[in-house]
Amino acid sequence: ELLVKSVKELLDDTVALCGDRIKLNGISLKLPEKSDYQIKCNPTQIVQVFFNLVSNAADAIATIKDPWIEISIDQNAEGISIYFTDCGSGIPEAVREKLMQPFFTTKGVGKGTGLGLSLSKGIVEKHGGKFYYDTTCSNTRFIVQMPNANSSVNENLDTIPQKKAG
Repeated sequence: ELLVKSVKELLDDTVALCGDRIKLNGISLKLPEKSDYQIKCNPTQIVQVFFNLVSNAADAIATIKDPWIEISIDQNAEGISIYFTDCGSGIPEAVREKLMQPFFTTKGVGKGTGLGLSLSKGIVEKHGGKFYYDTTCSNTRFIVQMPNANSSVNENLDTIPQKKAG
């Protein structure tokens, strides 16, 4: 079921899932000051997208001195953009070309399935949004762009398949 949720609630749920891991690895996590923007979504799916991005960032910057992840939000004509930026220096072009392919991973054996970004992109697109790597940022940044909660783009979203419990 699609619900109107604030991005703050979704980010709070994400932090609840991965906050301990972030702290244990000494990573500074900066959350947006204003995050009460509303989106219409399947909250579990969007939290999965946010979790994948934060988790991937944490893995990528684990060996960097003074690691940080920053999440910021902007509202514009296209909807709400949520930026996931980390202190990494970007992703090489050869890797970027394959990022969204299922089963592609840069992680070691047993460390990743290569499905996180591919599934995340699919989830966001089914919600009428866009999911992409920002090539203009000097750090590593992914952007999740979602329609506003009152956007007509959300009218067809009831067709998103839902997993039944049990």
